[in-house]
Amino acid sequence: MASSRKPPKCCKPDCFHCPYADCRYGVAEPKDYSQYYEEHREQILAKRKLYYKKHRNEIIARQKANYDTEENTLKCRNWREKNLEKRRAYERERYLRRKEEKRIEQERKAAV
Repeated sequence: MASSRKPPKCCKPDCFHCPYADCRYGVAEPKDYSQYYEEHREQILAKRKLYYKKHRNEIIARQKANYDTEENTLKCRNWREKNLEKRRAYERERYLRRKEEKRIEQERKAAV
C-alpha cells in the first residue's frame, strides 16, 4: 500500500532510479495535478457544472446551514476583535495613499 508520506530515499518523479522494488509513495505531486488539470480542463469544468446543476439546492442548503450558526457568528466577532487594530491601520494607510494619489492627479490636471 502506498503511503502519503514520501519515503527518505524516494526519487519521485524519477522512479527508474528508485531504490525500492515497489513504489511506496503513491501521492501525486502538485505539478502532476496542474498538468492533469491543463490537459483535462474542459472535462473537469463540464463535470463541475453538471454536478452543481444537479445538486444546487443541496449545496446552497449546506452553505446556509454552515454559515447561519451561532458558532460562525462568534468566530466572526472574535476575528474582528482580534484584527481591529490591523484593519484600522490598513484603512488609514489606504486613506492616505488614495489622498496622495488624488492630490497628484489634481496637480497633473492643473499642469495641463
